[in-house]
This record gives sequence, C-alpha cells and structure tokens, in this order.
Amino acid sequence: MNKWLERYLDKYGGVTGNVTQGEREMNKVRIGESVTLNEAEQEICRAVGMAKSFNSRSAGVENQRIGPQDDQLTDLNGFGGEFAFCKIFNVFPDFSMELRNAATDRGDALLPSGHTVDVKTTVYPAGKLIAAPSLKDNHDLYALMTGTFPEYTLRGFISTEMLHDDLYKRPMGDRTTYWAYQSELCQWWECVFGPDDPIPSY
Repeated sequence: MNKWLERYLDKYGGVTGNVTQGEREMNKVRIGESVTLNEAEQEICRAVGMAKSFNSRSAGVENQRIGPQDDQLTDLNGFGGEFAFCKIFNVFPDFSMELRNAATDRGDALLPSGHTVDVKTTVYPAGKLIAAPSLKDNHDLYALMTGTFPEYTLRGFISTEMLHDDLYKRPMGDRTTYWAYQSELCQWWECVFGPDDPIPSY
C-alpha cells in the first residue's frame, strides 16, 4: 500500500483497504483536462440550466457574474461547467432545483473520494476562481472550469479552508471578495493532503 493510500484510509476511516473504481478513475484526472459536452448533454444543460436560472431569479437571488453577459447565458455556462466537471470525474451532476442557503449548500459535485466540490466557471481562459463575499464552508473544495458552452477545461482546485484565509480576500472591481489566480490552484489531492504527497496510484 502506497503512502497516499495509507493516509487516505487513515483520514477517511477506511478499514478494508478496498478502493472503488470511481476512486481509481478520479486519480487519472489532471489539471488541463478538457471536455466537450455531446448533443444530448447539451440539451440536458439547456433544460436544467434554464430552470435553475428561472428559479433563482424568481426568488430574487442575484447572479454573481463578473461582466456584462446575460443572466440566462451566465447560468447556462455555469451549469455547463458543473456538468463538464462531473463528466471528467465520472460522477452525477446536481439536477436539484431547490434554492440553496448557507445551511444546505453542499456544493455542486461529490467526488468518489467523498469530497464535496463547489465548481466555479468562467469564460475567460486565464480567469480567476472567484467565491462569494460571504463564504460557505459546507463543502471541501473549490474547482475552477474555464470555457464557453459546451467546451470546458479543468484549471485546478483550492481547499475551502485555504480560500477562507484573508490572504485571498482581495479587491474585485467595486467590491472585495475571495478569489485565487490559476497559478494558486492545485491538483485535488494536493488540496487534501498537501503538495509533498505523491501522485496517487493504485
């Protein structure tokens, strides 16, 4: 058993040493991996993305977009990024329509390892990972996807704990919020165990 797997089992309560196929697959994913949603996936994103957009705007929830883009297009691109992230990691997207709050929001994706992820998407290739000014800490990691529907690229992760640090509370236009450069992001396992751990392999 390698060093990474030993620490994984110690931290997350594994007692049998069994590793799921999903965990094996997620360990093949690297920053820079790109994906294009197929026609069926695009139709799903349009339907779900528009429904989520309507629910949010009807409830008075403001879009957190940066720039002049249309609300519905922003919501579609955002859900497309979430869907693409889930496709890369071979997990189910969140199709729920219920509005989230600080108590119920567990992020946008659940990795096979059990880590919850809030997926952020930007159309700018060199864009930053930007979180809301009032941080939610019910999930483990943030992930950044860049691209325009239906093509996306994974740019990296940062732990929620790290993004909570005042180091990342920075000016953004006319407000202050938490954000990170792509150069400050890392592979998912580096966020969990630290940069000195080996690439997980089974």
